[in-house]
Amino acid sequence: MKSSLRDWHTANELIFYKNQCYVPDDLTLRRNMVQKYHDTVSAGHPGCLATQILIQRDYWWPGMATFIRNYVDGCAVCQQHKINRHPICPPLQLISPEKQQPFSLITMDFITDLPPSDGYDSIMAVVDQGSSKEAMPCNKTIDATGTATLLLDSLYRRYGLPDKAISNRGPQFASHVFRELGRLLGINLVMSTAHHPQTDGATE
Repeated sequence: MKSSLRDWHTANELIFYKNQCYVPDDLTLRRNMVQKYHDTVSAGHPGCLATQILIQRDYWWPGMATFIRNYVDGCAVCQQHKINRHPICPPLQLISPEKQQPFSLITMDFITDLPPSDGYDSIMAVVDQGSSKEAMPCNKTIDATGTATLLLDSLYRRYGLPDKAISNRGPQFASHVFRELGRLLGINLVMSTAHHPQTDGATE
């Protein structure tokens, strides 16, 4: 927007543009001006827009918004304490079986508190990374020994032992009995990171 002479006036040896004091083209003076409204304890290091609003109440110079943005972006205190609103997410790592045979690499979890049916109220879901699925009925009170027995009686009888099994950190999978059985059978038992259900998302 073009300015006119009516937008300018002088008072007390100062130049005003639309009732805002004009700050001359002096880098040090302008930096000190922004520092006063941004760095002081009372200011509290506001963001670019808030700092600009505070300054332009009384002052103006051409390119003020860009100058303030560059100053705030270069403020060490702001960079140290600001929240990264766009964090870089690491790429998902595909889980691929070493052998191309059913259920050589599995993920497993329990689905509990289902409506009772034939004396069962839960199922143990086992997902093969080749997208095959197996659901084995059980009860919510199942322990590590029962989990191992269920795998041996159902999964092993049909497909053989898996090379690797991924589970969450439930007590059935984390117990010494279950992990010792996996060691004796040569199954690599891996537990997912806590609060990261995407590790075995298909099973979840």
